[in-house]
Amino acid sequence: YNFEVLPSQILLSKVSLNREVIALQISDNTVQIVDIANRRKWTIQPRSGDDAVILANGILWSDHGGSSQDLVLVTSKGLEIYKVSAKKGQCKLSRSISLPISFFWYNADSRMILTASPNKPVKRFLGSSTPVTKDTLLVDGFFLNVEKPNIPSLELPPPDRIPRLELGHGVDSNRINLVHVYGLLLALVQYSSEEGDFVTMYHVTKSPMEKIATLALGYTPQQLLKVSTYDNLVLFHDISRKVTLAFDIMKPTRKTSASTTGYIDPVINPTIATFCYVPLEEVQTSSPSRIRAKQFHVDYGI
Repeated sequence: YNFEVLPSQILLSKVSLNREVIALQISDNTVQIVDIANRRKWTIQPRSGDDAVILANGILWSDHGGSSQDLVLVTSKGLEIYKVSAKKGQCKLSRSISLPISFFWYNADSRMILTASPNKPVKRFLGSSTPVTKDTLLVDGFFLNVEKPNIPSLELPPPDRIPRLELGHGVDSNRINLVHVYGLLLALVQYSSEEGDFVTMYHVTKSPMEKIATLALGYTPQQLLKVSTYDNLVLFHDISRKVTLAFDIMKPTRKTSASTTGYIDPVINPTIATFCYVPLEEVQTSSPSRIRAKQFHVDYGI
């Protein structure tokens, strides 16, 4: 393939998991699939209409099985799954799922795509004759399938769709995260209250999402928190305060009248859990367990 003829504008590039093919997004609704070794390319666009656009970072690669890869386009009108094989010289649409999507999250460990779109405001009567208008967020989820060894199949079954979850008033898409710890897939939804922000933790499976605990942040952050995981800890980073709150979801909960599932408190006091400095030489030469010991056991006394 002659890279000199690549388009001048590339919005996003994603290499397949087997590193044989690269997907180049060149416009809001156009993707070029490039098979570098065999000097081939395919151009694909969403099949759901000219007004369908690919969402930000809406190109995902997943294993299909055998010599093929699955390319998933997340668009404003749904999901499109393409089967791509450099060995077979193949790029074809295998599945499409139609639904409005405004936001999405992907967890590669579980091969799970969580999507959300705002529902139209609805009037509801909340214990009185006065109607109250509420905005809701409709959350859907899809587990991607993969071809199992020694079990031949002509086509993969469609993704397993989980029952829809409706999140009520006060939920912002920027406050939703999808993490994988202790072998569990969790959707974290942050809410605000007078006593401080808290995070509702949902266990995501092929059954209806189950609320299993509440993480107590204990204060109201001034900015959005960044979320990451480390050694099965869920970490909330408050960049403005240079503070990290660490939660162990296996820690026993404390029961309160305000929560039916119980609260989990941070394992680190947020007033002292500041970022620590680890020299680059030590990171390169020390084992992960020694670095973790320095960061958490020594500095924070856990």
